[in-house]
Amino acid sequence: MKRLIAVLIVLQLAAGAVFGQDIAIQISVASRPLDPELLARVGLNRGEIEEVQELQEDFRQVRARTTLEMNLVKAQVARLIYLNENENGEIDRLLERAGELRLEQEKAQVRNQFRIREVLGEERWSELVKRIRTQEQTRNQVQTQTREENPAGQATRNEGESDNGSSSGSSGSSGSSSRR
Repeated sequence: MKRLIAVLIVLQLAAGAVFGQDIAIQISVASRPLDPELLARVGLNRGEIEEVQELQEDFRQVRARTTLEMNLVKAQVARLIYLNENENGEIDRLLERAGELRLEQEKAQVRNQFRIREVLGEERWSELVKRIRTQEQTRNQVQTQTREENPAGQATRNEGESDNGSSSGSSGSSGSSSRR
């Protein structure tokens, strides 16, 4: 019985991880630039691709503006803390403004996701998410392989540099005799 419960828990965690990853990918679809070629591969025509790009540009502008304003608010809060000033709850007011800006950004991202999803339709949206998931998995595998093949990072380059340095300016036979 304990094994069955353990297996069920593992399956539930795996399903939760996949579902959570899928949601993260869907959210990231709306907030990152989408390659027009990828959009064409999932079946969008030129007009639909332009519409998606316009939606993304609108979102990018909102994100840039709200991020800039949040950075300004953070700087103002840091200044007030440094000066040890908090007249009339100014820090609280600024923190509330930062929260409003963050909420505005989140709402814009969700609206953007729904609008893009409307343009694509459910079938093409699912295909786009599937392709992006595959791209991310491939990229993660390549990064993992690279780390496993070269855990020291720069070691192979340094070894290559020392080999080149010892054989430079000498011929093949004299280079090998000088190493003995």
